[in-house]
Amino acid sequence: MCMFGVIDGHGGWHCAHAIKHRLPYYLTLYLLKDQDITWRNSLIRGDWVQPLDGDSKNSSISDYVFDMKTAESFNLRFQRRMLEDSPFSLDKQLIRAFEDLDEDIGTEAMPEGQRITKETVNRLLAATSGACTATAIVEEGRLTVAGVGDCRAVLGSVTSEGQIKATVLTEEHRTFNPVERARLIRNIPGRTKM
Repeated sequence: MCMFGVIDGHGGWHCAHAIKHRLPYYLTLYLLKDQDITWRNSLIRGDWVQPLDGDSKNSSISDYVFDMKTAESFNLRFQRRMLEDSPFSLDKQLIRAFEDLDEDIGTEAMPEGQRITKETVNRLLAATSGACTATAIVEEGRLTVAGVGDCRAVLGSVTSEGQIKATVLTEEHRTFNPVERARLIRNIPGRTKM
C-alpha cells in the first residue's frame, strides 16, 4: 500500500503540520487488515509508520504532535478498532480516518484546567486554523482518492495519441460548488444562503 497526500493549511501551519504527522497513523489503523494490526503496539510510532523525512529537524515544532495526549487519543481509536467485528469498505474507512483525526485534534485542544503552555497554544491553533487535503491510496493496482476542503486531486494520463489528459478526481468543498452549498445549507439549520 502506498499513500500520497497534499495538505494546505488555512490561517497558519499548525493544523497542516498536525495532519501531516498524524493522518498516516489513522489511515494505517483503518486500512490495514485485522491480522496486520493485532501485533502492533498503539503507543510505539515505529510499529505503524516509517518516520517522515525531517522529523528530527522538526522536534521544536512537533512536540505537541506526539505527546501523551495524542498517544491517548490514538490508543483509544486502536482499542475501538480491535473490538470491531467486520471491516468497513475502503471509502468508509477513509472517512473514519479523517473524521476521527479531526475530532481528536479538536478534543485535544481543550486544556481541561491545564496551565497555558506553548503546547496548549499550538494545539488550539491546530484545531482552529484548519487545513484541507487531497490524499491518494494505491493498493493492488487500485487508486482511491479522498479530498477535504478546496484541494483538488488531478490524474495525468497519456492518451493513445500521446497527449496528456488531466482528469479531476475530487470535488472541491467550496460554497461556489452547488452540491457543497446545498450540503452546507442542509446541515446548518436556519441558513438559506451561503
